[in-house]
Amino acid sequence: MGLKLLVLDDQEEVVDLLRLLLEPMFPDGLLTFTDPVLAAACIATNRIHGALLDIEMPDLDGFSVIEQTRASVLNSRVPIALITGEDPTPTRERAFGLGATAMLSKPFTFEQVVALGAVLKGFMQQEAVRGLRVPLRLEVALSLGGTALTQCRTLNVGDAGALVQLDAPLRQGTPLDLEFLIPGETAPLRVGARMAGAVGGGQHRLVFETFNGDARERLRAFLVDQLAT
Repeated sequence: MGLKLLVLDDQEEVVDLLRLLLEPMFPDGLLTFTDPVLAAACIATNRIHGALLDIEMPDLDGFSVIEQTRASVLNSRVPIALITGEDPTPTRERAFGLGATAMLSKPFTFEQVVALGAVLKGFMQQEAVRGLRVPLRLEVALSLGGTALTQCRTLNVGDAGALVQLDAPLRQGTPLDLEFLIPGETAPLRVGARMAGAVGGGQHRLVFETFNGDARERLRAFLVDQLAT
């Protein structure tokens, strides 16, 4: 499953350029429009994960599309980036006031578009997995201050924590170091967590607090892939 990014600009050559630069990041989910009315209709009726909008357009400008997106049932929280050729200061203030996530001023370079796409993708992943819990059984090594404690097994895993099965209970608030391997990877994820409490039947909630290296990004990418499975 790929993240769906909606791209809107009334100039077809700009849309073609954005598609060329962003398609490698969103190979399965790049929706492009030159008509803002059609784009707004798509946002109202289809689930997307983010949007990149031009501001100056006929019939419906980028500000109006933001307002409609924030008012939509399906996409009210999605990250939105704007492209503008107007005076950046008042435009930026209004855009961020309406809930924009990022902004790119014209003229822009290829590198700036790619960098914006990477930032937007990170926000999209974060929002897509917010509150998500994936049923997943993984063997986890627990340690405290460098001392190995025990092995446990996850029952579900999310962006913010996990539900685990423990034979020996640990006190609520205990800080722990976790190491586990997600499917399809060869390098383990190392996460700092805290025992949040027991839920019964030997099941305990862990809250993730720190991630070593790129562990958070790798976990989010895995969770995003699970959304359609």
